Amino acid sequence: MKNFLDTYNVETPLCDPEKYPYRHVLMRFFCERDYIRDNQRTLRNVMHSDTDVIFQADIFDPSYVDPQGGLVGFAETYARVIKDSEPNKRWIEDCYGREALETLLMRPRVCAGTIFGEAKAYMDAMDKVMIPKLPTCNDQGIYIVAMYLGIFAKAGIKTTVQDFAHGAVATLNAPMARVDMFGRVVNEDMRPYAAVHMAKRNAVIKEVIESQYPLSDKEQLKLSTPNQSQWRDQFKNEISNNDDDDEEAQHKDTPDAKPDKEGS
Repeated sequence: MKNFLDTYNVETPLCDPEKYPYRHVLMRFFCERDYIRDNQRTLRNVMHSDTDVIFQADIFDPSYVDPQGGLVGFAETYARVIKDSEPNKRWIEDCYGREALETLLMRPRVCAGTIFGEAKAYMDAMDKVMIPKLPTCNDQGIYIVAMYLGIFAKAGIKTTVQDFAHGAVATLNAPMARVDMFGRVVNEDMRPYAAVHMAKRNAVIKEVIESQYPLSDKEQLKLSTPNQSQWRDQFKNEISNNDDDDEEAQHKDTPDAKPDKEGS
């Protein structure tokens, strides 16, 4: 990945596991916080994203997202709210208790895999809210509660949540999506989402995207080589997993997450 990005002059800072002795799901938040702190003079807005995010347009275009000095979250569809996800319910209750969970059961999920914000606001969100909780709580549970129950706001961080129907990001945790004649995932205004998250969860969208962006020759060769059967089965499972277990795997570091090194 780094070699590919280097060809387009994209800076790719690398996290040092000696400096950040956590698993990668947690490590990324520390790395991002420190990178922003070191580059505040040159950064304006930032976006945190998981690796399964596809960009269809420039999300930094203010017509898509304008954080106005704060953070912007992206709600998922009401077709599957928090009460429909066992992992999300557990993450919220484990960290903030039953009362917080019951308050949020009918809210759409906001995924910690796509967070947009003004650079300083994002850094403050990490410093004041997310990172202090990460050693014992799940990032997704922290983020949902902090967005909906005003924890970010109490820390002086302005927040906005865009809805799924008209927003800039589509997280496809439920089979609620439409595609235009060009194969782009679009919202109810027929405007292409700037970013599509978890596209593989929707069978039709997954097929459309894979037809536009097929596997490389090298990847195809690996899938077709007989003596690579074990690798092939593993790869197919990775790209086709379409259930709630995959959602859990993306955030599987807590509540039992501990530093990988004693005393860290």
